Amino acid sequence: MYSEEGNAYTLTLINAALFALSFVFYVELQHQQAMERGETPTPLLQHVLRLGRQVLPLVAVIILLSPTLQTLTATYSNDTIVALSTFAMCLHVLLTDYNYLNCNTEKCKQNTAVSAATFGTILVASRIQSFFRSGALITFGILCFALSPIPRHHLKRTSATAHVGLTFALCGLAAGCLMQVPMFAVLYCLLVVAVSLAIPWCFVTLHGSMKKQINGPWDEAKPTNSAAAAEWANAGLLR
Repeated sequence: MYSEEGNAYTLTLINAALFALSFVFYVELQHQQAMERGETPTPLLQHVLRLGRQVLPLVAVIILLSPTLQTLTATYSNDTIVALSTFAMCLHVLLTDYNYLNCNTEKCKQNTAVSAATFGTILVASRIQSFFRSGALITFGILCFALSPIPRHHLKRTSATAHVGLTFALCGLAAGCLMQVPMFAVLYCLLVVAVSLAIPWCFVTLHGSMKKQINGPWDEAKPTNSAAAAEWANAGLLR
């Protein structure tokens, strides 16, 4: 991805576009919620000022810390960095709050998942020699892992069809990025199909064929050769 300088500028433009879309989505969401509560919507200028107070310090920190990334992991081998970043991303996948993404809860609880993803992104960025490229990658990681769950949550609540379409688009984008190594792209597609279709189908099939009574996660024990069996029979529990 970072073999040419133009790729860093492309990633920066992607970051700016994602940030602008997120800001528009946030303003529209705040306006809609204010109208539902019968309140006066917050002026656009106030949103811009609030955004500036939050974004400018973050950008300053990224710019100041980018030069230190080259020496952050200088004593570690490339294999160690790859292994640690892969482990961090797997940890992010396991600990992500999918209840929040699917609108089952209204409070996002994925601090550990975001921290793991940020850690993995910083490890990868530490192997990039250009300050500009490493800063662009870290910014992209923050947008993807820390900020994107919020608009995706509200998008699912607004339109399930749009949420499914966005999911397919993200999977296609990830597969396209992995096409530089075709084997990784194929493995990713197989993993998505297995997790999304094959494993749930196997679970439903086994659940329907092995459970005799659909009442709870397992079949209740029913005594047949004890005094309790008579009590169960009198109570109508043995059917």
